[in-house]
Amino acid sequence: MGQLERTSSAANEGPTVAILYYRAHHLAGNTGFVHALSDAVESAGARALPVFCSSLRTAEPALIDVLATADAIVVTVLAAGGSLPAAVGAGGSDEEWDIGALAQLDVPILQGLCLTSSREQWDASDDGLTPMDAATQIAIPEFDGRLITVPFSFKEVGPDGSPPTCQTPNAPRGSPASPSSTRNCATYHPRSGGSC
Repeated sequence: MGQLERTSSAANEGPTVAILYYRAHHLAGNTGFVHALSDAVESAGARALPVFCSSLRTAEPALIDVLATADAIVVTVLAAGGSLPAAVGAGGSDEEWDIGALAQLDVPILQGLCLTSSREQWDASDDGLTPMDAATQIAIPEFDGRLITVPFSFKEVGPDGSPPTCQTPNAPRGSPASPSSTRNCATYHPRSGGSC
């Protein structure tokens, strides 16, 4: 767990929006989409708090402590699931799909969609999302109670022709950090003076 070092694009006093992304992206230097989302959060009047982690299935207490300072969280990490993800199923025990510490934060958690296809493929598709993206970025995160947003990042071929591994920010219409999302998060969270 750690935080992305960046220079803030604005000195805002609005709500704090944590942006949670994979440690693997951080180590690979593939953080352009995180910088772009942070800039969008700040241009909407909020404070960005970009944080990386390895997984939400085993969220460290230090990660939860950092996230507890946020008024809202935009997550690009896949679903947290529960302590027994292999045992989760329809009609099973609710305790097997427990997001525990994240739910106790009592803040809006938005799923920022980082798609596994290119923007061009996404635009040309009548289906919108691939089955894998629909499952991992929408259906499963809904079990975690996340609010689903719009795609804001796509997997594109690297500038040197390398395989499509780098997430490229390119929001088709808005982003998880739109001014309305930021206002809604500020209104919702009690620390910001709002109520549910």
